[in-house]
Amino acid sequence: MSIIKTQGVVVGETTIGEADKILTIFTKKHGMIKAAVKGACRPKSSMIACSQFLVFSDFILYKGKDLHSLNSCEVIEPFYNIRNDILRFTYASYAAELVKEVVHENIQSYKILQLFLNTLHAISNSDKSIEMIIRTYELRLMSLCGYKPRVDICACCGKSMDFKYFGFAFNGLICGECGKNRQGTISVSDATVSTIRYIIKSDIKRLFSFNASEIILKELKLINEIFLKEKLEKEFKSLKILETV
Repeated sequence: MSIIKTQGVVVGETTIGEADKILTIFTKKHGMIKAAVKGACRPKSSMIACSQFLVFSDFILYKGKDLHSLNSCEVIEPFYNIRNDILRFTYASYAAELVKEVVHENIQSYKILQLFLNTLHAISNSDKSIEMIIRTYELRLMSLCGYKPRVDICACCGKSMDFKYFGFAFNGLICGECGKNRQGTISVSDATVSTIRYIIKSDIKRLFSFNASEIILKELKLINEIFLKEKLEKEFKSLKILETV
């Protein structure tokens, strides 16, 4: 039985019996993995802290055929502020639900993990709008997963940069001439065009270092909702919960 040493964040947990858990861990080197944790629910367990939802830790696991076993762990970042606020927690839960949909086992996803952790940090500690953070996360995540929209030239004619629409059939920004009377497009303001381009192209360290007006957030939300539905063909439970929070 081989040993895996890796950093990862818990993005799912299932209680088994009275004291055990099965964790879904988004790891630095191995993508999503499942790990059994004996006695994780017992108050005196040494595993109790690192087996909590959204906790980022160093893990040592025994590699099994279908299920790993957690040997030891050390917490790196618990993201306490997220668990102490229902709105932050719900947005973070949605971020985790979304990343579980796009990352699979044994696939190196360092850039996506970096984005996910930066998003959790922003939700936990930033004074920025949480909605702005999550809209940014959605669009950047889809870009990293192979659905990067075209934002440098018109996705339809390939020439103009007079962007006035977002075209879903063409997967990107579309100029005013190409988007006129065309189905499957959404009109976007100049400010939203600039925001989309920033989200797609900016350095990860500065990804959340901007502000967005209500108009920008409204347009981004509509674009992202359609974009995610078309690409992933899935509805997310956490989004429905957010409507009631």
